[in-house]
Amino acid sequence: MESGPAEIAHVSDTALMTAACRAMETARPDGLTSDPFAARLAGERGMAIARQIPDFDRMCFGMGVRTRFLDGLVVETIAEQDIGTVLNLGAGLDTRPWRLQLPAALRWIEVDLAPMLAYKTNLMADAQPHCLLECIAADVTDPDMRDAVFAAAGDAPVLLITEGLLMYLPAEAVDSLAAQP
Repeated sequence: MESGPAEIAHVSDTALMTAACRAMETARPDGLTSDPFAARLAGERGMAIARQIPDFDRMCFGMGVRTRFLDGLVVETIAEQDIGTVLNLGAGLDTRPWRLQLPAALRWIEVDLAPMLAYKTNLMADAQPHCLLECIAADVTDPDMRDAVFAAAGDAPVLLITEGLLMYLPAEAVDSLAAQP
């Protein structure tokens, strides 16, 4: 994932770019978010991809706003709705299990393609999540894999996160996710 020119060649490159934006926001004295893991996950390739984007400072600001808003929403929803499991589809390089104060008994299930999960697991091996972290390698456009992912979430109240994912999926996959009980 770290080699090649500084351009987006695969959807996974957008995860590197997003991590780079979080790293840049974190480095700002007035940054909207703080993600101590973002720079390591973005790597040189992610930083190079982000820097090539026209007006990338504005994009990083937007990612900072999105991250700050969703961080608050996730923490608030888990507390107020007695959420037992978070199911993060297309988790990419999200670091919420490591950087948010979450209940230790909370199950957090990250779902993504196997190469993305392997990359992230390798780079986060020395960090301890604040909750019970599980990873499932799956392509959510595959109906059988999608059903297995939802079955793995179980019956506890589930918070479903699809941050940055839906725009990459075909309409029928989005419809199926929305109709999932």
